[in-house]
Amino acid sequence: ATRIHGEPDEIIHFSADKCPSCNNPLGSPVRTEKKTILDIPPPQKVKVTEYDLDVYKCSNCGIEVRAKHRDCPQTGDMGIYLLNYITMLKYNL
Repeated sequence: ATRIHGEPDEIIHFSADKCPSCNNPLGSPVRTEKKTILDIPPPQKVKVTEYDLDVYKCSNCGIEVRAKHRDCPQTGDMGIYLLNYITMLKYNL
């Protein structure tokens, strides 16, 4: 399958000086071939955050009220950056 490659983040040029077979000097190249590689950076250490959310009991109606933090998901245990990364891997590669 052929994938569409974006603009390269890095371009590395390699040349050869001598023939690997007879050790003769090669001079100028006759052409340059391009090979584009897709890769992802090595995995980073997972950041684990614990949220200590205070729970209250309303003295008026008796319901329990749990404190909320904008970065703490109400359900599940994955943060927004991990969810975005998984989505990117699923649909962009």
